[in-house]
Amino acid sequence: DFSGRAAIERMLEEGPERTLVGFTTDSARVPRQGYDLVNPDHTPVGVVCSGSPSPTLSTNIGTAYVVVGWDAPGSKLAMDIKGKRHPVQLHALPFYKRPR
Repeated sequence: DFSGRAAIERMLEEGPERTLVGFTTDSARVPRQGYDLVNPDHTPVGVVCSGSPSPTLSTNIGTAYVVVGWDAPGSKLAMDIKGKRHPVQLHALPFYKRPR
């Protein structure tokens, strides 16, 4: 037995509240940490963890924690930057896997 065991067991039974996903955006704005991801109703469902331009994919990419249920690859959300919405599409991670 150890301190915090009950909390860990509860999390394992209930499952995670959010999950890490990848996303791409055709917007000229590069995703930055802290930007909200919103659903079509403009309700926040995630937050950007990191982002940068991708020279191999020729688009901007990022990672975000998204509420379970909105995390399916192919889902379309929007990145909220100072009140303006920029469309994003979710993708499975990793973006690129080197062939062996």
